[in-house]
Amino acid sequence: MRRVNPFQKVLSGRFLGIFVVLLLAAPAALLAGETPAKHSYLELALWHPHQIHGNEWNVYGLRAGLLYGWNRDVWGLDLALGAMRSRRFHGVQAAGLWSITEDNADGIQACLGFCRVKGNFRGIQVGGFFANPLFIQPSDAPGNFVGIQVAGMAGGSAGNFTGLQVSGAVNEVDGDFTGVQIGWAGSLVGGNFRGVQLGMIGNATTGSLSGVQTGGFAAGVGGDCTGLQVTFGGSGVSGNFRGVQLGLVFAGTEGTFSGFQGSAYSKTNRDFSGMQMSLLRNKVEGRLSGVQLGAVNSAVSVKGVQIGLVNYCRRMTGVQIGVYNIIKEGVLPFFPMINASFSGG
Repeated sequence: MRRVNPFQKVLSGRFLGIFVVLLLAAPAALLAGETPAKHSYLELALWHPHQIHGNEWNVYGLRAGLLYGWNRDVWGLDLALGAMRSRRFHGVQAAGLWSITEDNADGIQACLGFCRVKGNFRGIQVGGFFANPLFIQPSDAPGNFVGIQVAGMAGGSAGNFTGLQVSGAVNEVDGDFTGVQIGWAGSLVGGNFRGVQLGMIGNATTGSLSGVQTGGFAAGVGGDCTGLQVTFGGSGVSGNFRGVQLGLVFAGTEGTFSGFQGSAYSKTNRDFSGMQMSLLRNKVEGRLSGVQLGAVNSAVSVKGVQIGLVNYCRRMTGVQIGVYNIIKEGVLPFFPMINASFSGG
């Protein structure tokens, strides 16, 4: 009895046909992650359910809608004068009013009204008014975002954001942010920030920040900050700061400071290393290692130089230059014009 090679059997006519059918059906099964749904290469919609196929159908190709179309998964080109909805989307999508994707999406999404992806998004998202705004359906907040997001008024992401985010008013990201964030009014990040954050009114990061943060009136960091913080109003950091902090009115750091701090009123609640400069008042609640230059300077202990109208410290290793100089525990507790101590800073 002649043995039949199993590979020859598979490649024979009937088995070859079955094999090709299975091969063609496999991508749809993998993409859906479940039993393949009905699918079509074309969908035309007037107003759901008045469309060629139902919302349980997948579309691989072109979906075009007049007022409102709703399908399961859409792969390809998605166009609508009104609105559109799908479970997942991959491709290029443009809508006159709004678009909602219930799960993940990647590609290019543009809407004159608002765009919303409840899962993760990769690509470019443009909303005439809103792009993933967190104040709409907060219980179904969007996931992570990777790419470019542009919104006329507000943009958002409840997860992490990596890329470029630009809005005409405000940006809000609940997770970590890596990249560039620009909001005409301001931006809020609930996690850590790494990159550049720009705003005409104010910016805030709840976690730590590494990079550049600017705000027209206010800029705040809830954790540690490394880099540059600049405002025309007040700058504040709840943790430690390493870099340059500038505020026209106020610059303050709750933790330790290393670098340059300048404002009308500059304050550090713990040790300071570097240069602190102000128009009115410099204050260090801990030890100053460096230079204070301002009208009134004060620190618990100083290792360096204080220059101003009034200089004050408890202990010092260095020099005070000013009208009124006090080294409370120095050899000369008070001396005008110039005072010095080299035994206590």
